[in-house]
Amino acid sequence: MEPLSAALRRWRPPTVASLEHAVAAHWQVIVGAAIAANARPREVSNGALTVLVPSAAWRQELAFHAPAIVAALRAVPEIGAKVERLRLRLGRPRPARAGAPRAAAGAARGPSVEPPVPRAPDSAVALERLRRRFARIVQEERRNGREPCPDCGAFLARGEQCKACTRRRSEAIVRATQRRLFESPWIGYEGTAALVPGLDFALYARVRARTLERWWRMLERARYRGTLSRDGREQNVAQSYVALKSGLTPERLTPVIVRDILGDKIYDLLWGVHDAR
Repeated sequence: MEPLSAALRRWRPPTVASLEHAVAAHWQVIVGAAIAANARPREVSNGALTVLVPSAAWRQELAFHAPAIVAALRAVPEIGAKVERLRLRLGRPRPARAGAPRAAAGAARGPSVEPPVPRAPDSAVALERLRRRFARIVQEERRNGREPCPDCGAFLARGEQCKACTRRRSEAIVRATQRRLFESPWIGYEGTAALVPGLDFALYARVRARTLERWWRMLERARYRGTLSRDGREQNVAQSYVALKSGLTPERLTPVIVRDILGDKIYDLLWGVHDAR
């Protein structure tokens, strides 16, 4: 049996392992401390050096410098032409250990690639940069005689109204008015305007007319089909329709008034045929 000491003297590390060790040994010197802290070489396969990066931003940064990094790696004698390209993958690079081996100052290597890459900013830093940038934009726009819209921030000439925000406010007033007409149709314009800021009489009249028309079309469809929806929405709509049409509160509405406004067929479909007197 061969002695262990002789076997150890004959053993040599695999070529791939030597290549990866060479890359790891020269990595920080080639790319610089900033990149080395956020990118770790993992393995070499088919000429591609896999490098783990912590984020898409770092992957984009390494991709930009990849040609220079590959050229510097290929200038190392132990690596040579065995590394042809970088394969960048998201991962968690291990922090560099204290006392990690570095290439000697006189070792043959390509030009050091150490671009001025800032560390990935956290949310607070990014937000502060965004605030400063927006402040500069506001200052420049105001020098040009423009002011930001108080709602959306779009810059407009002084005295000009933002059409998009004006339309959104109008649509919000219409929706709120429609809701009040359904929930409390008897309170009229004054009562609705007290609950919906910005509502004027002209808009109230238009919304009221359109709402009555829409509700009546729904009731007419039910009458034409001769059936009601499973959720009974026609009855709720009919009650609001009658109250809005007459202006009467629910306690003042009688079956005679309801039948007179809706008609016999719709009334009978909703509440059945019976004497309304």
